[in-house]
Amino acid sequence: MAAIALPIIEALAPTIITLITGLVHKQAPVAEASNGPGTGPVKFADVFSAVMIALQNAAAAGQIPKALPSDEAVKAIIQAVVTSMKLSGTLIAPPSGSAPQAITLTAGQSVTITVA
Repeated sequence: MAAIALPIIEALAPTIITLITGLVHKQAPVAEASNGPGTGPVKFADVFSAVMIALQNAAAAGQIPKALPSDEAVKAIIQAVVTSMKLSGTLIAPPSGSAPQAITLTAGQSVTITVA
């Protein structure tokens, strides 16, 4: 796939690649947190959908060219960015069975958070 994706990506304007990368950095953690472990295809579909909607909105607003990149090019960029985020540790799956915890503090109270 890498050999096929490279020419597709090279044909895109750097500003479009930068925009897609920024959108993935925003959407991937949201998809990771909301879908949990073991749902890679669902998370990818969520990120892809959010990125495509944002690109369509930007094109409609005249912020980027109307001719959007192909789905294959966008998917290749998303995969590259997500892989990079995982390798750098910026995209980490929540532990299995973990759930967000809500804490309510009143005036004068404080909380200390430690990582085990």
